[in-house]
Amino acid sequence: MQAIHPLLPATIPWHSIAVLPQPDGRCAVLKADAFRALEADAGLDVEVQASWAQRHGVFVTTAAACARPLGQQVPTRPEKCDEFF
Repeated sequence: MQAIHPLLPATIPWHSIAVLPQPDGRCAVLKADAFRALEADAGLDVEVQASWAQRHGVFVTTAAACARPLGQQVPTRPEKCDEFF
């Protein structure tokens, strides 16, 4: 999850976020305490959304991250994330 790095003031250890694929193509995204500490230090909440699909025998994955100041509402669709950058 190094791609989230521009939203936070430090690099993110690979184990700070766990993505658990669900049968319907959505993914549960779990944040470790280290990730939550980075959010708190930056004064941000970071919403991470991920999905997957299989097309012609190939797995395709997508992920989006939205950063928002603490206390602001976050969008529910990844395509709306750019409102918060």
